[in-house]
Amino acid sequence: MNPGEQDLIILAADKDAKFALEGVLSRPERLGVRSVRYRIEQHPMRDGGCRSQGVAFLRTFHGQFKHSLLIFDHEGCGVEGESAGAIETRMETEMDKAGWEGQSAVIVIEPELDAWVWSDSPHVSDILGWKTQSQDLRAWLESEGWIVQGAIKPHRPKEALEVALRKARKPRTAILYRDLAENVSLRGCTDRAFAKLRSTLLRWFKESA
Repeated sequence: MNPGEQDLIILAADKDAKFALEGVLSRPERLGVRSVRYRIEQHPMRDGGCRSQGVAFLRTFHGQFKHSLLIFDHEGCGVEGESAGAIETRMETEMDKAGWEGQSAVIVIEPELDAWVWSDSPHVSDILGWKTQSQDLRAWLESEGWIVQGAIKPHRPKEALEVALRKARKPRTAILYRDLAENVSLRGCTDRAFAKLRSTLLRWFKESA
């Protein structure tokens, strides 16, 4: 690492993603990585901006940071007809050409960030305001058709989150995502994009034995 060079620059689509990533990176020991010196930027054009302008945006930080991470939702990125994996592969090639060869990653969340909210951790229902509700959150989601029996998460995670919060009369704020990331078990998340985030951070910043 060059003198003054920090570990990681992240470009995220919005404040929700920024706060979620802050929550994840606040618990490096849970991921098996060392403490990371990072900076998170938000793109003003959200998911579509990250997809269309993210590579150019992050090019300006080359030389200031050792690694770069571009993360956005598949839904709303503007090329939903292309698979998340294909978008990642194509854009990682573009990142290599922009100077980040072998030092960057692109993560496209399917369908959106809210997929990371849902797990079987009891902290989820507490943080979503269901601690005082008479019905179990998962049972309520099943009864309302938001999640099928045996499934890990709702088929429409964002909409399910919104109705659950509305039912509990709890506001949907970016801080909610940080609270979830700080308190819910990270190892229990089976989301493909989150698994890529975790493995990428391990590859770059694995804690020394």
